[in-house]
Amino acid sequence: CDEVCCPFRGPGGGGKPASKGRKEQQGAEHLCSQACGKTLSCGKHQCEMECHKGPCYPCRHLITTELSCFCGATVLEPPLPCSTPPPACPQPCRHTRPCGHPCSDHECHFGPCPPCPTKVSRMCLGGHMVIENLPCHVESIACSRLCGKLLCCLQHTCKEPCHAGPCPGSAVSSSA
Repeated sequence: CDEVCCPFRGPGGGGKPASKGRKEQQGAEHLCSQACGKTLSCGKHQCEMECHKGPCYPCRHLITTELSCFCGATVLEPPLPCSTPPPACPQPCRHTRPCGHPCSDHECHFGPCPPCPTKVSRMCLGGHMVIENLPCHVESIACSRLCGKLLCCLQHTCKEPCHAGPCPGSAVSSSA
């Protein structure tokens, strides 16, 4: 069509920017009756205004239901602006960690909990010693000792630092 469109729509309403014609270079306003359609700051709705320059207005949609924290103890009553986040809640977290330790070390929230800080004892990777006072989320730890496992030659021991799994170089050599 012959309608001069906004730089975001291009001629004929396509998604490519329009080239700047002589009239636009001279500062003439562009004419466009299409909806802006840009995603608003809420991330959920599109701008319904006619095509315009500059930033879009804030979202004017309203939340018409209660908005609560994860545990339901703190509630915000409607109407609320669209981009209103769930309320903060001072109650202890009620999630269950996979390790079984309580989550009461932080407040109610949505999403995953931070790593478990409960202090536990774990055997080192090489099975040499029990290491005390590790945060629960540290699932494996090496001690300061050498591995010392007997290699497959049955004459030497592993000289690598404490590790899990087979010892490096423990396979039988073809020249042995």
